[in-house]
Amino acid sequence: QTLDIARLISHPRESPFAAALRSVSQVMVVPTHNTSIYTRIWCIYEAYLAVECGHVIFTARPWVRGTRRSAVVGFFVALLGVAVGLWNP
Repeated sequence: QTLDIARLISHPRESPFAAALRSVSQVMVVPTHNTSIYTRIWCIYEAYLAVECGHVIFTARPWVRGTRRSAVVGFFVALLGVAVGLWNP
């Protein structure tokens, strides 16, 4: 990669991801079975920023039969929102 990741995260509050997170009104947390997402410092910081910004936070739950299509569509909508936030800070 040609990105200077160290520079991007040297001031987390000013990072592109933080800017994208501030531009939304809702956040979805997706836990895994392997380990708690809250053992990862970046996940904790994202949750902190979301609460600080007053965002609504949703927690994903296990698949329910027939919801796969809406979940895939929701994922791509969220991904688009993050991409727009990264390119238009």
